[in-house]
Amino acid sequence: MTALILTLGLLMAGAPAHPGRPMSATEVARRLDVTTFPNSTGPERRPDARTLRDYGFTRMEPGDRGDVYLHRDQAEVRWTFGIRVLTWSEGKGMLCISDIAQNGGSYFQVRPLEVEEGPDGLLRATGRRVKASGCPERRQR
Repeated sequence: MTALILTLGLLMAGAPAHPGRPMSATEVARRLDVTTFPNSTGPERRPDARTLRDYGFTRMEPGDRGDVYLHRDQAEVRWTFGIRVLTWSEGKGMLCISDIAQNGGSYFQVRPLEVEEGPDGLLRATGRRVKASGCPERRQR
């Protein structure tokens, strides 16, 4: 019973119940702190918003390579944010992030991103410039 309460407490706090296991793209999507790296949510930054869900990316769709796509459909604004986990080990991972306007806009960015778990369970960009062969960097604005 104590273990169950501890596990539930960790999950509710946002911390992983099994810190050594690989993280799925779906879990990354729920916990990624988008305020820690440049992306299309920048112009809308609010102190109370940190995750993709906070910025309206509420429709999630699995991809065919273990990746996940989050869609934001609000009036004339259509946006897709893609996440693929390239590597994950001991609370740190390499992701391939795509951030693409679907409304005729020109914003299009694909980039590798290194993240690590924070004490609150959110995944934050490390700020290191990284390259990954599985994620060729592309950018258009």
